[in-house]
Amino acid sequence: HYSSHERLLFFKAYDPETRQMRYIKHEYYDTDDPISVILKEFPTGSRLYEDAPGGVAEEANPTDLIESLCNGMSLVVQPPVEDADDDDDRTFPGYLMRLNNEVEVTFQPLEGGSSPTKEQLVLTLDLRMTYAQVAQAVAQKIGST
Repeated sequence: HYSSHERLLFFKAYDPETRQMRYIKHEYYDTDDPISVILKEFPTGSRLYEDAPGGVAEEANPTDLIESLCNGMSLVVQPPVEDADDDDDRTFPGYLMRLNNEVEVTFQPLEGGSSPTKEQLVLTLDLRMTYAQVAQAVAQKIGST
């Protein structure tokens, strides 16, 4: 039922409690309506993000027209989160930042060395961690403080 004056948009919801996303719906919207029309369907204070390629979260401006959105675009709805900035992974931008910086590291003991453990350690770390934070994570994993 598509016309040239409509945009098909897909919606996902970001849950700040579970820090997970889920698909919620897709719908056609009139290109002449402002994006604020979409926000009225969600709890007051919700934020709407364009789920841009490359792990970038761009907040949609409620005063822009729906015409500014690409047909078939995915949008992420985030309910209000108290006392959180965009680095907090209770927010969608923070969630993306964590996903983009999360790495799994395997620590292998040296052969013949005096390692407290003879088994390899696998840790999920963040590329933004300092040396002290990595050392603390390894110490906690091997039971040393």
